[in-house]
Amino acid sequence: MKKVFNFDFFQRIGKTFMVIISLLPAAGLLLGIGTTLQSPYLIEYLPFLDSGFWKTISDLMKGAGKAIFGNLGVLFAIGIAGSWTGGKAAASLSALVGYLVMHTVIGIVLGITPENVSEPGRVLELGIPTLQIGVFGGIIIGFVAAVLYEKYHDFKMPEMLSFFGGSRFVPIITAGYSIIIALILAFVWPHVQDGIYALGTALSGENTPPLYMFIYGLVERALIPFGLHHIFYIPIRFSEVGGTYTTLAGSVVSGDTAMYMAQLADKQVNDAIEITAGRFMAGKFPFVLFGLPAVALAMYHMAKPKNKKAVAGLLLTAAGTAFFTGITEPLEFTFLFVAPLLYVFHTLMAGLSFMLMYVLDVNVGYAGGSGIIDFILFGILPGVGEPWWYVIIVGLAMAVVYYVVFRWAIKKWDLLTPGRGDEDSNRLYTRKDYEEKTNRKSDESVVNQKAYEVLAALGGKENINNLDACITRLRVGVKNKGAVNKEKLKALGASGVLEVGNGVQAIFGPTSDTLKNQILDIMNQETNEYKEESTISVVAPLSGKVVALEEVPDEVFSQKMMGDGIAVQPTSGDVYSPVDGEIVDVFPTKHAITLRSDEGAELLIHLGLETVSLKGEGFEIKVSPKDKIKKGDLIAQFAIDQIGQKGYNTITPIILLNGDQFKIDHSSYPSSVVGGKDVLIKAQKG
Repeated sequence: MKKVFNFDFFQRIGKTFMVIISLLPAAGLLLGIGTTLQSPYLIEYLPFLDSGFWKTISDLMKGAGKAIFGNLGVLFAIGIAGSWTGGKAAASLSALVGYLVMHTVIGIVLGITPENVSEPGRVLELGIPTLQIGVFGGIIIGFVAAVLYEKYHDFKMPEMLSFFGGSRFVPIITAGYSIIIALILAFVWPHVQDGIYALGTALSGENTPPLYMFIYGLVERALIPFGLHHIFYIPIRFSEVGGTYTTLAGSVVSGDTAMYMAQLADKQVNDAIEITAGRFMAGKFPFVLFGLPAVALAMYHMAKPKNKKAVAGLLLTAAGTAFFTGITEPLEFTFLFVAPLLYVFHTLMAGLSFMLMYVLDVNVGYAGGSGIIDFILFGILPGVGEPWWYVIIVGLAMAVVYYVVFRWAIKKWDLLTPGRGDEDSNRLYTRKDYEEKTNRKSDESVVNQKAYEVLAALGGKENINNLDACITRLRVGVKNKGAVNKEKLKALGASGVLEVGNGVQAIFGPTSDTLKNQILDIMNQETNEYKEESTISVVAPLSGKVVALEEVPDEVFSQKMMGDGIAVQPTSGDVYSPVDGEIVDVFPTKHAITLRSDEGAELLIHLGLETVSLKGEGFEIKVSPKDKIKKGDLIAQFAIDQIGQKGYNTITPIILLNGDQFKIDHSSYPSSVVGGKDVLIKAQKG
């Protein structure tokens, strides 16, 4: 049996978390700038900020930021479901439905009301009195909705309930599962809360052992190469595991990040508020702002003289990315692959950095990245009395240690860091290289040349099972890892290439997501070149007059509740196969037949309206399920005159059931058709 909870599974989880985490820099900037605008420290130098206009601007920005940090639970639910299923709206909607149902049921079962919601462990979630579950509730519902979407998005209901089939069924089944989840959580979660609060107190309390912070910093860095660090830090930064804080407004926020932002905002209102959060963030600033740039400097100084000019830009970009944005992977992977022991040293230094910031009582946080912008915005400008200068002092000391150790190691073991290999190792492949491999030209106005070369290095389109990206890396599921040219990927700018599970990860830094989209454009462009071949022609199953589906006197068909299509008012009762394919099903009452074409189009031929009541009288079916059929084969006959005399309308709708995969061309229709010969419908796959 195939393992579900394998390494790839956990990597995929980490990627889905990034959808929400990517929101936080914008929210943090709004909150940080809004808070800073009313900082007494800043107003002292810029008195004009102490006016009604700027106070309003400040409140607007803080309110916008708090709207994100105050609703992380529902955002995680929606974001996880959408990301896991590739952006399917039905999955995200189902997650929202499930989230609302879950909290409503919990509140009802436990008797939580607006009057008693202020008791410990309770909260108003989107106006619903419920248990304080935080982001865990959103994560649970998000993944449940995603799994249910994958299982039921093509679920077929009985004919009379077919409107509720397919993706429409997913919110319904999610609501049902959410009730079950709510009943379980209502009785289990209070005990889980006790454990979480105990853990949160141990991690965020005044007497937390410094060793805990060292371990946190070390593990967080050690998981970077595997892409699993998001799973590790999210509970601490965004849930009760990292602690809780009740704001001056009375709302409860959870996790080190949300607590820090809330305390920062509250301190502008009441200077007596103590900043206690930020310990799980402050430790990044010394090694990111100072340590890693020193690594880049050591690599530059140890490069061969003839290569220094070539690698200067590369190293400056990598160091600048870390310094300004806090994105460190491009530089870290540069030495991870040439000297893993240096990465071990780096993880130890990261642990030491977190421990020192904690011992020195430095509580400085960040919203998105731990770069200089966040340090200034959340550490220096607010003027809340935090000893931010220790970051600089410790950082400078760490820079010296990093520089000395890396320079010594590069020289000692002759490590092939950038600029120490031959000139060809710094070469970028050209368009010609790709064209020689794939024998095709490209339109440079559509996609970047580099994307073509990366695709070729990954083994071409035919080698890719799936493609995604996070902030710093391409995550590619491949059919054959041996077809991936790692050296070429590095020559194209990847600071490292990892084999992970059934795929590879190429570290291209902040451009990874753009590169992913460009590669997908190439792959889609190549698919579109064959678009004409995916057009299918459906011949008329009956002879007669063609009638638009909207004119069929039955709302189930005219409103396209079952799908798009067209109808025929028959002049003959002979029914022919409209496609090459097979019979899927024959209704017991013989009034309807479903077929599947060789191209995958699923069709319903509904012989007359309300003819199910005839219970098969007047119908003769000449095929059975799974029978292979060709266009023009006689598959049924029905007595149109006899059926008409009984008061039934013999108009026959032909419905395309999988309209999410095929689109009907409605530009023109014949006025009448000959069954089994004339084309009635043209549909485009995709």
